Amino acid sequence: MATRKSFNETAADAPQDTTVKRMRYPCAAHQCPMAGVVFLGNDGVCGYHAREPGNDWPTITQALKDWECVTRAINAGRRVLTDPLTCVDGKAHRETLAREWEAMIPAVQGSGWKVRLEPGKRDLGAWLWLLERFLQARVKERQSGGGSIDETKPTAFAAEVLAGLRGAPKGNAADNWGE
Repeated sequence: MATRKSFNETAADAPQDTTVKRMRYPCAAHQCPMAGVVFLGNDGVCGYHAREPGNDWPTITQALKDWECVTRAINAGRRVLTDPLTCVDGKAHRETLAREWEAMIPAVQGSGWKVRLEPGKRDLGAWLWLLERFLQARVKERQSGGGSIDETKPTAFAAEVLAGLRGAPKGNAADNWGE
């Protein structure tokens, strides 16, 4: 008679979870790190590729990949906010925000972006809103021929986009810039 073997999670012979969290609906653009949330025909594309001509897709994808620390934070936050088990769990929201910001700091430390991207008193939803607007500005800059990740301060275009964030949806603390 076969018996079920139980594992102690700390045991050396315990199975290791080596799977990478995959998106349920990845963007149809080749190697895009974002989820396909806008469906065009049979394929879903992310909001960054949705209204852009196909010949711009590689440039958009490269901009998204250049800012991988931001795309990772957005995707992790979306998973928490859309998961039925964590969508209303304030602790999960705070832990995700803290973990993703901690991972993002080395990428933005020496640039003028750290102060603008810092969560401050924002909740997870408001911070994701900020990150998505920031990423959209980077994509637009890349499409216009600029937008290198090595820039040390925000460009005029990005400053205009970020200044528009002060009109965040009511009930969010997205207007706290820490100035």
